[in-house]
Order: sequence, then C-alpha cells, then structure tokens
Amino acid sequence: MKSESAQFKLIFTVPIVTQGDIVKDFLSSKYDTKIETDLPECKKVVYLTVPEDFSAKLASADLGSLITTEEDVTSIDLQGWLEPNHTLKMDVDLPHFMTQVVSDGHLPLLKSGCGPEEFKKLPKSYSYLATLASFLEFIKFDQESITALSSHIKKVYPPCLVLMNINGLLIHRTSERVNFVKSGDDSDKYRKQVDMFKHKQNFVYKREGHLEFLRSLMSHPRVKFAFYSTIMRQNIMPIITKIFEPDMLLLQEHMSALFDQEYNRAAPDITGEKWGFIRDLPKVWAAEVFKGEECSYGQANTLMLETDEINVYDCYQSSLIVDRYHREDVWPEDPKEARDQITILREVKQDIFRVLDQAEDNLPDFLERCSEGPQSPINFCDYVRKAKKLAPLGVSVKKEEAKTQNEVDDLESKMAELKV
Repeated sequence: MKSESAQFKLIFTVPIVTQGDIVKDFLSSKYDTKIETDLPECKKVVYLTVPEDFSAKLASADLGSLITTEEDVTSIDLQGWLEPNHTLKMDVDLPHFMTQVVSDGHLPLLKSGCGPEEFKKLPKSYSYLATLASFLEFIKFDQESITALSSHIKKVYPPCLVLMNINGLLIHRTSERVNFVKSGDDSDKYRKQVDMFKHKQNFVYKREGHLEFLRSLMSHPRVKFAFYSTIMRQNIMPIITKIFEPDMLLLQEHMSALFDQEYNRAAPDITGEKWGFIRDLPKVWAAEVFKGEECSYGQANTLMLETDEINVYDCYQSSLIVDRYHREDVWPEDPKEARDQITILREVKQDIFRVLDQAEDNLPDFLERCSEGPQSPINFCDYVRKAKKLAPLGVSVKKEEAKTQNEVDDLESKMAELKV
C-alpha cells in the first residue's frame, strides 16, 4: 500500500445521544478524516490518512481479529468498545488516539513490561492514559499489566475535587428585571432566547450553554463535583433544581455534595461588606460526605472555580477565576456588543480540561507554573485566570462609588444572595 494514499478505516458503535459530539470529535482529528453518513444511526465509520509507517507498526501491535483488509482498505473494528462515550468526557480525539497507540509503539512497549520505566515513555496525559487502560481492557490485554497501569494513573493523577460557585458563573441574579428592549431598525434587531425564572424577590437569568458546560465538567472521570455557595441550603437548592430542570439525571448522578453558607466563614474585615463571607476549605475537606472514600481531599487535589476573587482569599493557590456573566450579557443594550456565552464557556471548559489532563498530584504547584509564555504548561484563554492573593478589602465596592452598572448589579446580587 502506498504511503501517500494509505487509508485506514475505524469503525465505532456510537450511542445515539452522543452522535453530534462524536462527529465533531472526529472532524477535529489531526489527521485527514472522512465520515460515512449512509450507515445505521448507531454506527460511524472514519477513514484516516495515516503516517507512512503505520502499516508495519499496526502489524507489530498484534490487534488480531480487530483488523481486516478488504479492497486495499484496512479496517480496525472497535464496535463493542463502549468507551467512545466515556472518552468524549475528556475531549479525547479518538482517531488520533488510535494512530498514536499504534505509531508510537505503546502496545509493544507494554508487552515488554508494565512498570515505572515503561510508564515514563508514555505521554504525560491523564486522558490518554485513562483511554489506553480502557482500550487494553477491550482488546483483552494482559490483566496484570492493566492493573499496574490503572494503579499508576491513580497514583500520579488522583481524583480532583472541583468546587464551583453558581452566581455569576452559571446565572445572573438580580432584584431588578432586565428590560428586554430591541434596538435599531427591523434589520438590526437583536434576537436571542433568554432562559430565566424568579426565585423569591430575585430574577435569575441562566447563562447560555451552562448545561452543556456542566455536562462536560461534572462527568469528567477524574472529577468529584460539588457546588459551593454562601447561600443557605434551603435557598440555593431551588435555584440548582431549576438550573438542572432539563437534565435532572445529571444532577442526581454527578453532584456529590452542596456546600452552603455553613461551609464558609464570616469575614467582613476581609470583604469590606457587612454580610461578607469567604471560603473555608478545611470544613469542606472534613465533611461527612467524604468519609469512607478511597481518596481523601485537600489542597493538593482541590480546584475552585469562582468569579469573585475575594471569595478565595484563603485558598487562592487552588483557584481559577472565570469570566463573570453580567447584566449586559443577559441582554446587551447594543447588539453589536453581545458576547457569545456558549463559546466563552467552551473555552473555559477546555482550559479546565487541560488542567485536569496535565496536573498531577499537586494542583497548586501546577497552577503556580502556569504563567504567560512558551514555558508555561497552559496559557489560559481570555476568560480564565489564576487567582491571586488580595489584601483585605481588596475588592470592596460601595454602591455610591461604583463606576459602572456592572459593579452596581454585582453588589446588589451579592447582597441579595446573602440576605435571603
């Protein structure tokens, strides 16, 4: 087979609910791909243009009955491997994964031994190693080797507790209804769907793309997910329920806990606000919900996702500050200034996934090394940044001194949140 036209066919069984993501994932492959569309709904075929030495290395990989050749096209049949759905949760590019497994000789490497020296030659990537372990199970690789690889993954990449704030990140919460005024002439009217509800005295506006963002993050295999709020449980649960109303199964299966006001500490001297609270992570780590688990949680494997830096005054080393959802984002006064919230959350998710993929057993140390420049493990997008240490009162905003409507809205939202 000539290397210039060498093609291999990957055949996957695809759950119908994930077809859109599967197709998007295939098309983003680093190799030229073509998807057959005239197939049953549960089956996808991808043709890959592969490296010139792929054929020889494929033979040495010894994939046995998975490989067939017909009319000069070699097929690798992965039907029955249930992990395409699983690996999508880590943004794994499956065609690239298969070519990497074969072309980089990882299967022959692991056949020669499955110990520390062999593991050093594998990519330093949680998603790759986790997918590799799953693939080895599928091809009925040596079970002792699979167990050794799985133990290596758990040791180097322990589970990560992800704690997410709600207000400002997933919703905009305000005591005043947003005025949906159309601007411009008929050809320049701003149109978009705004998902909202009212909770007590407040209007709550959902961020576009929030549910897709949550589905990705909450179901990531390395993540132990929980919400973290300064609101009391009886007041925040109705909001969470409304957020997950279209997909309550996601909430039931993947929200491990809700840490409410009880798990914060009053700190008006730090926040500069009468009702100010900051996060108190030792209370979270000692929570009853984590007792008896195989993995314990602490600063080394906890990631905070916040929009207000003062909230993480005592734990900024383990925190990322995410772009805030403002009143102008709900309904821009000038349609030309509208920000694509779906794109923003997608880029935020990608950065979080990069952290989960590369950070090993010391998350604060990894984030410390993430700075601008070619030597940084990650260069964050415009909507994510590392939290920094603030001086007390560093983000205090008095309403009468607020310079923008955003500051007024943010202050009113925060005060309303703490008083209910």
